[in-house]
Amino acid sequence: MLLTMTAIFLLSFAPAYAFEVHRYVIQDSELRIYPVDHSLTRRQQHAALYGILEMMKQGTTQELIDFVKVSLYEMAGLYEEEAMRTDKSANKDGFQFARWRNQALEYATNLYRVADSIDITTNLEVDIDNNGELQMLIDGKPYLLNSPQIAKPQILDERIINHLCSMRYCDVELLAVQQNRFKRTIVIEAAWSVTEENTPEYVTSDGLHIVFANLENRSRKQIAILKIIKEIKFIAETLKDAKSKGIPIEWGSLSIKPFFGSYDHRISLNPFGDTVYIKLPELYRVHAWQDKFMPWIQARVEDKTYEQYLDGDEILARKTR
Repeated sequence: MLLTMTAIFLLSFAPAYAFEVHRYVIQDSELRIYPVDHSLTRRQQHAALYGILEMMKQGTTQELIDFVKVSLYEMAGLYEEEAMRTDKSANKDGFQFARWRNQALEYATNLYRVADSIDITTNLEVDIDNNGELQMLIDGKPYLLNSPQIAKPQILDERIINHLCSMRYCDVELLAVQQNRFKRTIVIEAAWSVTEENTPEYVTSDGLHIVFANLENRSRKQIAILKIIKEIKFIAETLKDAKSKGIPIEWGSLSIKPFFGSYDHRISLNPFGDTVYIKLPELYRVHAWQDKFMPWIQARVEDKTYEQYLDGDEILARKTR
């Protein structure tokens, strides 16, 4: 009877949170297992476009002609746009920009000319080369599908797909599956805990406690901290996936380093060279964050329950520096 009463007493004082659910769909991380298979990486990045190519190669000759012509037109258009966007007067290396601009315009003009010349008599071969890139042989001359926007290579794929699908029927569901194959959904269950006895906390259902001195600018704090929690969970889920694939994670040698000038981070999992590449725009601004968040991440990867208390004011102060 005493044990029962004690249990009831403890339960009555256990915190009960009304968690709100937040969902984020983001670009997935890229896992490279040593030795690196660059071909597989390229195929993954262009999965939707390559799926359409395979369908059109199995169709008529005209469908293959359409694929090649549209690919050349869209590639030419993108080079032309990038060239026109270049403002040589805004850069001290004006000569270099002018030369690149002229070369890009010349290349675009040539692509337009080649696309216009293709007809039913043109000898066409389209394949994925050993590096995972799409190569078109047009009367024996090779053309590699590539984008001038190095930071956003998916733009060219999207334009080609949209153009082709405006000309003929595309399986929308199949495209959605292929395009979302390398997206990840991060789910956060979180709530504010505000009591007279304790300072306010923003708490997640899986054990993160972000503690604030007060509730001033509460809404802004919540929005900012949710973005950071999203990326902490993203790292944990990525590492958990790697572990499930049998890749050893050596916590003592694990390192997370940003690439200078971008939001990309490289996570070295072990001394063998297995690596994850991941975008972390929020944590990029939070310097020296790794030691603070890593115990919780390690616990999540190893399926352990762990409560991590973090100073929310300090985190957000670092973020705004």
